[in-house]
Amino acid sequence: MLNAFGGPELVGTLLLIGAAMLIYAVAWSAIDLVTDDAVSPGWLAVGSSLPLAAVAWAGALLGQADFVMAVVLGTSIAGLAIIVGTVLTGPSELELPPSSRAWPLLLPVVLLLLMMGFGARIGLQEAAMLAVLGAAVGAVWRAGDASPTLLTDADVVPVTTARRRLDVLVVLQALLTLLLAVVAGWLAVRGALDLSAARRGLSPGVVGITLISAMLMLPSVGKATFLSQTNRAGIAIGAQVGAVLIALTFILPVAVVVWYVRTVALTDAGAVDPFEMDRVVAMPFAIGFWRVETTVLLALALPLLPVAARRWKPGRTEGLVLICGYVYYLLLITRASNRWH
Repeated sequence: MLNAFGGPELVGTLLLIGAAMLIYAVAWSAIDLVTDDAVSPGWLAVGSSLPLAAVAWAGALLGQADFVMAVVLGTSIAGLAIIVGTVLTGPSELELPPSSRAWPLLLPVVLLLLMMGFGARIGLQEAAMLAVLGAAVGAVWRAGDASPTLLTDADVVPVTTARRRLDVLVVLQALLTLLLAVVAGWLAVRGALDLSAARRGLSPGVVGITLISAMLMLPSVGKATFLSQTNRAGIAIGAQVGAVLIALTFILPVAVVVWYVRTVALTDAGAVDPFEMDRVVAMPFAIGFWRVETTVLLALALPLLPVAARRWKPGRTEGLVLICGYVYYLLLITRASNRWH
């Protein structure tokens, strides 16, 4: 019905506005579910990653491989540039959390992704390799991310009673959050497709890297700013690095599996050479993402090595460089908006 009043561009814009509002609500609800007063980078990363998972998996289910790669890589770049840059330019000093020992593992993950680009596709084997690296990251992260909350004897009974009373509400909140995440993912994909269809030369990938990545990043910016203002800048950066690792070693592999199942279901097996089946059902990895986004991610991952080793402590200057560099990156993406066609 909306098409009759404003066409695909109006429909796409309205869908993206709805997606943005739901993404914001889902992110904060998910963060509230997995964190408490003792905020840890790992759990904060898990909570903030739910909207990205919903959008990426919805894109895979709807057969939009370029869109999936755009939101996964674009959101990762935006987080490492904008959020880390914002935290570094904040008032608090950077104190590394124990989980920073897992930060250097982002480099082999990005290098593996760069190697996959040579094949122009990501299949089940490549997804499994990313997942194995993710398991290694999780093991290292868990070893250094424990931050228990100490309770006095007077606090034990009231806290336990409150937890029992809130169990039903917590379950209802979790179910509602998941439902809204599914809706937000569908709205984001449909909005990107309608908007790209209405504007010639604007691909869904560009919409994913620019508009959708900004939507997915906005809740994390708010949380990171709050942590920075309360002298927990290291936790904010650690959570963002963790969110990028989750995106590359869990969200992307699951999206590949979703793509595989969807493609197999829609492919006539009798019409395809058995030796070509793996290539046919693998998710495409556009050369534009391989040349640009993975290279930018590699450039952002390299400085984490001396930071995690405590041999370099970045400050406001480095934060401004990250922010300005990301703005320049977006300008280049906009000018080369047809590079995925």
